Amino acid sequence: MREIAASVGLSLSTVAYHLKAMKERGIVTHTPQRNRTYQLLQ
Repeated sequence: MREIAASVGLSLSTVAYHLKAMKERGIVTHTPQRNRTYQLLQ
């Protein structure tokens, strides 16, 4: 998440919030055992 936040100029908490929302809506998936791994589903 830090890399995403730095790349787009947002705070870490903002990126975490949006990734969580996208995960709940089925837009992305994340495997907790693999840090830095988010997959776009749509």
